[in-house]
Amino acid sequence: MPKTKAKKSAEIKRKRELIARWLATFAVTATVVVATIVSQSEAVSADFLFLEAIGNDIIYHVSVETLYYDPDDQVASAFLEYRIIYPYEGELSSHRDIQSSEYVSIPLTSSHATTWIEDIPNFNYSVEVRLAVSLIDAPDSTILDEATFATPYHFSGSIYPNDIGGDYVVFSAYAQDVEGVEVTTTIDVYQGGTLISTTPFDIFGRVGQEGVRIRIDNLAAETDYYAGLMATYVDPDTSLEKTIEAGFVTFTTAPTYTCTITSFTEESTSFYTTVNVEDPAMIINTISYDIYSLDEAGNILNYNYGTFFTQMQGSIRDYMASIPKLPDEHFTIEISILKHIGESYYAEIIYTYNV
Repeated sequence: MPKTKAKKSAEIKRKRELIARWLATFAVTATVVVATIVSQSEAVSADFLFLEAIGNDIIYHVSVETLYYDPDDQVASAFLEYRIIYPYEGELSSHRDIQSSEYVSIPLTSSHATTWIEDIPNFNYSVEVRLAVSLIDAPDSTILDEATFATPYHFSGSIYPNDIGGDYVVFSAYAQDVEGVEVTTTIDVYQGGTLISTTPFDIFGRVGQEGVRIRIDNLAAETDYYAGLMATYVDPDTSLEKTIEAGFVTFTTAPTYTCTITSFTEESTSFYTTVNVEDPAMIINTISYDIYSLDEAGNILNYNYGTFFTQMQGSIRDYMASIPKLPDEHFTIEISILKHIGESYYAEIIYTYNV
C-alpha cells in the first residue's frame, strides 16, 4: 500500500476510535454504517468514510463524512442528499407499503467534508444518503456513492381514557407496528403507588386507524389512578429482551351514579322510552339516542339521532324520548349518556336494542 493511503487509513482509524470514545460519554445510542467505493481510475470517485447516528428517544442527528476524488477538476459543485424511507399503513388496508420523502440537498464546501443531518425522527425509519456532484458542462448530476441506515428500534405507543365510570375505565391504545418485531403489551394500573391490576391485550389488534379498546373494572369511585402502557419485546439491535413503559396517564374515576331504563314501549312508528337517573354529583349532562341500519357489508343505510328531555332539576331525574322507527326490517338503537367529569366529557352507551 502506498504511504499516502496507509497514512490516510491510519488517520481514519484514529478518528473513529476518538469518536467512539466521545460517544461513550453520552447516554445516547450510536449506529455506525460504513460504505466505501475505492477507485484507481482518474475519474471522479467517492468514499463514504462513515455515518454516525446519535440521538435519543425523540430525534436523531446524523454525522456523515464524505470524500470525493477529482484529479482533473471536473466537479462544479457537490451535494450530500438524503431522504427518509418509512413504512406506511393504509387506513383501510392490512398490508404495509413503503413511502419515501423527497431528497433534501445539502451543499458541500470541499471534497472532504463532515455534514450533520439533523432532526431525523425516531419512528423506526430508514434514511438513504447519497453523494452527488455536478460536473462542468454536464447537464445532469452524477451519484458517486450512496448508503442506507436505520435508526435503532423504538417502540412507540400511547393510551388515553375513552370512557370513565364510577367503577371502571375504558382505554384506547395506539402503537406503531414494525414488521419482524413481536411486542406483548399490558396496561398496569396503580393506586397510591401500589399495582392493583395488569391487563394483557393485543395493541395491534385494530382495524384501520381505530385504537384498541381495553376495559378495566373493579375500581373505586372518585379515586385517583395511574395507568402505564407496558411493552415487552426482543430488541432487534441487541437481541436482548426489553420491557419499557411506552406511555402513561393519570385519571380519576367518576362519582357514583345509576341509569335505569324504566320504560321502553314499541308503537307503530316509534319507541317511547324513559330513563331514570340517580346522579348525586350531577355529572350526567345529556342523554341521547342513535338509530341506524346496516347493509351486508356493514355500511350505514339509514341513520337518525336525537336527545331525551327532562323537566326535573334534582339528582333523581326522568328523561323521556320518542324514537322514530327506521323503514328497514333490521336496525339498532343505542342510548347513551354524556358525562362531565373534571374537565373532560365521556360518552357511555347504557342500552342497546336490536330489531
